[in-house]
Amino acid sequence: MEKLKSKISEFFKAVPSSEWQTAVLMIFLTAAVIVLIRYGSLIIGNVGEWTWGKQNLALGGRTVWYLVFGVFYLIFCYFALKRNLRPAILLPLAIASSVILMLLVLSFRGDWITLLGGMIRHTGITSYFADAPPAGELRGFLSNYSGHLGSLHLHSQTHPPGPIVFFYFIKQLAYSLANFIVIDPAKLSGLVLVFVASLTVVPLYYLIRNFESKIAPTAGVLLCAIYPSLILFTVEFDQVYPLLFTTIILLYVLGMKKCHALYFVLSGLLLAVSLYFSFLFLAAPLLLLILVILLFFKRSEKTAAYFKATNFITLNAILAISFLAANILYQVFGGENLYSVYCGTMIYHHLFLSSMSYQPWLFFNLLDFGLFLGVPIALALILAFGESFYRLINQKKISTLFWLFFLFIVILDLLGKNRGETARIWMFVGPLALAGVSGWFARLEKGKAMAFLTVFLVLVQILMFNKYLILIGLS
Repeated sequence: MEKLKSKISEFFKAVPSSEWQTAVLMIFLTAAVIVLIRYGSLIIGNVGEWTWGKQNLALGGRTVWYLVFGVFYLIFCYFALKRNLRPAILLPLAIASSVILMLLVLSFRGDWITLLGGMIRHTGITSYFADAPPAGELRGFLSNYSGHLGSLHLHSQTHPPGPIVFFYFIKQLAYSLANFIVIDPAKLSGLVLVFVASLTVVPLYYLIRNFESKIAPTAGVLLCAIYPSLILFTVEFDQVYPLLFTTIILLYVLGMKKCHALYFVLSGLLLAVSLYFSFLFLAAPLLLLILVILLFFKRSEKTAAYFKATNFITLNAILAISFLAANILYQVFGGENLYSVYCGTMIYHHLFLSSMSYQPWLFFNLLDFGLFLGVPIALALILAFGESFYRLINQKKISTLFWLFFLFIVILDLLGKNRGETARIWMFVGPLALAGVSGWFARLEKGKAMAFLTVFLVLVQILMFNKYLILIGLS
């Protein structure tokens, strides 16, 4: 057994044997994927069931603006990594960069503000806006949401009412401002979504900082601001979920380390709210369980108080009560509970799943997610697995954020509840993957250079994927 353990350890230690080889692999693999997609030789999906469409979009003069943005962002990354910028400077600049990049990528297809409005209204993209009830009818709509499902559009049929409620209030806000400024509710909704999506860098920074040091929090933020799925799927409502998911984890981690009930109250309430946006958040308790197990075996002094039996039971009970209280409040206000909504939406979800295979998507889901996470980032994740495995076997050290992502994504894949479009659907897991990669960068001798190269390659990939793939259809 010891001999086998030694051989496995040596294998992972030797891959890659040097950081320059990793850099070459990143460049080669990114270029290879782009070339394969350019010539239609890489099929992203399962032929006969679902794949991303192909195109050859004329980028035109806006390419210059993209290059200008790229240069400025790389300069920003250089100084951020070199000087390890304070969050008061780093986070606002990262948020602004993410917003600009989303709108810049959108502008390749025409006037971005007009497109924002058109995409929000499009029933095949964000049908929630079209399904939002008229003013004053929200309570009646929610009281029989399950009964309305059959008359709603595709995405609304498979989701709880949260997104519809979101657009309802944005519409009412736009109408109430009409006496001061005339604004299209759809365009306003699009701008709000873009801004909210960009805020994901904030909880991610503090989450990474709780587990990693050196450049890790900075590298995670710089990568998250240009996370391909977040940028390329503007304006899908899925862009909101990374912010919610990362914040739930952060609140729970802070609660564990500070052993303070308030964080568990907030985490429970946010989990309840998030479930009214997407049933994907049913997986959040599983992730928190994995986190608890990892930190239990890590035996850090910072979480010692949390793992005392009385504290453990009390604090998690507080989270559960907060979660249940929010759901009871919804039932009192809306007249319908979350379980009845879940049963109603699952009818349409199961109809979709019945048309898709299980086994092929175990591979294609991971391929889809990995490619849109960023080709160099996906490669870094594979190499980080080797490094984390080596540290676990030989040094008994647990790379918490990496293993949290790895174990969660494997279980999520095996469950088979999503088949196709995981680049978009699993977007909420992306920041956790970036956290794992950033920790690996921080442990490399040339980690800053590797992070900088990764940012550069991701920027190239975003431009090429935008050119050659149909990601959001407007027909």
